[in-house]
Amino acid sequence: MSAAWPHRLDIGVCRAPLDRCGPRAVGHDRGLLSFGVSICLLSLAQAALIAAPAARRVVALERLRSGWWAAIPVACVVALVFAARALAGVGDGLAYLALVAVPPLAAVALAWAARGARPWLALGVPALFALAWADHSGLGGEAAGVALDGLSAVTLAVLLASVAPRRLVKVGIVAMAIVDVWLVASDLLRAPNRAINVAAPIAHLPQLQRAVFGGAVLGYEDLFIAALLGTLR
Repeated sequence: MSAAWPHRLDIGVCRAPLDRCGPRAVGHDRGLLSFGVSICLLSLAQAALIAAPAARRVVALERLRSGWWAAIPVACVVALVFAARALAGVGDGLAYLALVAVPPLAAVALAWAARGARPWLALGVPALFALAWADHSGLGGEAAGVALDGLSAVTLAVLLASVAPRRLVKVGIVAMAIVDVWLVASDLLRAPNRAINVAAPIAHLPQLQRAVFGGAVLGYEDLFIAALLGTLR
């Protein structure tokens, strides 16, 4: 993905200080971390996802194996950017989709898709979700949200790698990087990013459509592409 410049919005990610991504309540401990420290810690979490996926074979999905699956990540990003620019409510829809989908996907990662997975580890997901909800404006809650997002990305990456040829997965990753550069250079991302980053479910439920920690935000697809790269090890 493209470099983390403080003045620029990136694909599905605001690597600028959090207050430039949209309004959000400032937690009691968020101010302790600068943008530089925050984005470094998020980037380390992203890098850790490369080592997280386990080598899994999903026999039930082998009949669905096709090279077209490798195009899904880049196609989804492009479609999302243009949908968010054209339609109101896309950000809110993603927020609720993530709220419903991320926790069970994270549980699957802990039980099966991640390295060192054990079925009983999935029991930790409700605790992470509860922390992300209860401490939604604190670093502990934000860390729990990042963990849920990252684990769910591992599950999706393992499933995609099981139905797409390895060679085409590599091509898809490169294509996503190229599209990233194009979207940034064409300045098509500012409005969609803002809509996605500020969308919030009711009752202060976790905003799992993106990963936020301290003063920085990282897009969900940045976590996913790191996990997908990890399936190629």
